[in-house]
Amino acid sequence: MRAIGIICEYDPFHRGHSAQIVAARTAFPDKAVICVMSGNFTQRGAPSLLRKHARAETAVLGGADLVIELPVHRAVAGAEKFAEGGVCCLAATGLVDVISFGSEIGRISPLQAVAELLCSPDFSEKLRPHLDRGLSFAAARAAAVAEISPEFAGVLDTPNNILGVEYIKAVEKFGFSFSFHTISRLGSAHNSEIESSLPSASLIRSRLRQSDDLALLPEGTANIFLREKSAQLAPSSTELLDRVMLAKLRALSLDEIAKLPDISEGLENRLYRAIRSAKAVDEVIEISKSKRYASSRLRRICCCAYLGITAEIAAEPPKCLRVLAANQTGLSLLAEMRETASVPVVTKPAAYADLIANEVAATDLYAFSLPTPTPVGYDLTCSPIIINK
Repeated sequence: MRAIGIICEYDPFHRGHSAQIVAARTAFPDKAVICVMSGNFTQRGAPSLLRKHARAETAVLGGADLVIELPVHRAVAGAEKFAEGGVCCLAATGLVDVISFGSEIGRISPLQAVAELLCSPDFSEKLRPHLDRGLSFAAARAAAVAEISPEFAGVLDTPNNILGVEYIKAVEKFGFSFSFHTISRLGSAHNSEIESSLPSASLIRSRLRQSDDLALLPEGTANIFLREKSAQLAPSSTELLDRVMLAKLRALSLDEIAKLPDISEGLENRLYRAIRSAKAVDEVIEISKSKRYASSRLRRICCCAYLGITAEIAAEPPKCLRVLAANQTGLSLLAEMRETASVPVVTKPAAYADLIANEVAATDLYAFSLPTPTPVGYDLTCSPIIINK
């Protein structure tokens, strides 16, 4: 059985995500859907609203057949490493031949053209002057693309386009054989606080942390949110995590900060000074940020510091495919993957503790964001969620 692959966070799973799965299934009706989803920490460098197994369950209820965990060191990385991790996981299944994603532009050809441009010698030459004038890498890259090919100006100004380009680059880099499918991103813009019938995930998270505003959610997500909240396992709170994370940051030496992912050009000194004067993680980021160092980059670095992810760990490829949830079709996919997968398929976490050690440790630290912390080693006790439908 061949499958469509979706790289996602589902934080939380909402109607826009459901619409993407429906569109992918409509375009490829003979294929199953395999999702590679971030775990308990996301690309924002923050804890997910719901724990990973609950989010995987919402994904299966929302149309996915199988949900696999994106290793934590890739889940909290910038767009390039996040995309590479997801693409490598999909390739490792041996079953996926199409990658589907939402994008603001809604068309593959301009994303492919930009991906090709970013790998050209001309791009490197045009990028340097923009970096030299103090722009962040993301801003400098977008400016260089606009300079080389004005028709693509603005393509790299939006997050889903950026990820789409990175998926295409990753496939080319590793020589994988995937085709691509994209739909126009539906609903409010990324991080938008605007009310709409398809609000942004950030607005939904904000509302659910304040009240049970379940009208914004599909029925399956709403029911699981209430179940998790009743069990004191949701919603996560960045405020609860703040002092624990700050304590970990304060314990780091300058040399240890220098070994974190995405540290360059003396950024470790800037962070080291900020950590020693700040009274909260947000203050560390506020003191450290500049035109060159975006707050999103700094937040991911702080998250990696909290989780013990060094630059060396961040460069590692996925070691296994950890299964979080599946339906009956997903179980059939798993049976095939026992033969086709290029890395171990993990359904019994305790038996593969060495391969998922980073995820187990991340779950132990995620626990501090929950209303009632889970015990040490909790992740090793969590088997995949099986939906019998």
